[in-house]
Amino acid sequence: MRKYAVLLLVALTFGSCHQFEDGPDFSFRTKTTRISREWVLQDVLRNELDTVTSEYHFGISFDGDENFVLRDTSYASGSAVETVTSGVWQFNDDDLLILLFTDGNGINSSRVWRILRLSTEEFWAIEQVNNDYYEYHLVERP
Repeated sequence: MRKYAVLLLVALTFGSCHQFEDGPDFSFRTKTTRISREWVLQDVLRNELDTVTSEYHFGISFDGDENFVLRDTSYASGSAVETVTSGVWQFNDDDLLILLFTDGNGINSSRVWRILRLSTEEFWAIEQVNNDYYEYHLVERP
């Protein structure tokens, strides 16, 4: 019986581990549980050097049914204009998040984010846009 208890402990310990580049090293929660919440942008890095947060204002919410809503706010002509886009998401491989968009005209597009960190409070991801890499640091909406 003790042998089974040790095997169960080992399975729980290593079965729940998933190591993203920046952590966490261990979590009892699944990736889907951790990502299923509303996130707001805290910081953006372009090519690991430039902080370009002032150019970007967005929030994204994910649900457990693999749907998401992206709210992007731009400040044109001194007033805030919010664009809302929705779609579906899925994990691919261990650290890739695929976002599939459909706009009002039925045009589909996708984005691939590589997850660097995913906890219940922080979500960091990076994507390549043309020749630039954008690293997004998001926090859970209070």
